[in-house]
Amino acid sequence: MNRTLLYKKENLSPVRLLHFLSIAFLVATYLPSSSRIFKSSGFVAVTRVGSRSLEMFSMTVVLSVALSIIGLISRPPVLEKLILDGTGMLLMTLIAAILTTHRTKGPRQVA
Repeated sequence: MNRTLLYKKENLSPVRLLHFLSIAFLVATYLPSSSRIFKSSGFVAVTRVGSRSLEMFSMTVVLSVALSIIGLISRPPVLEKLILDGTGMLLMTLIAAILTTHRTKGPRQVA
């Protein structure tokens, strides 16, 4: 049984990539670049997180370990797990916003 689960996980990556590419194709085909959806605050937050991929990857590694430890120690119910996951996503969004504003200000000039 373990071998079957492992085999399914190995074949999951191409399927996920195909799914992502099909969604990207549909969005590119049916939504113009001037659409109001792309200017909404939620989409801007997702774009910020995506533009800081290295920092967000590092952040998700730390958050994943922290949330796994919390999950193993306290064994929270489903609602608390959802709250923890939402807090992690909010934290990632806030850090991406801070990084974006920090980088757009540019280097400080020394007098």
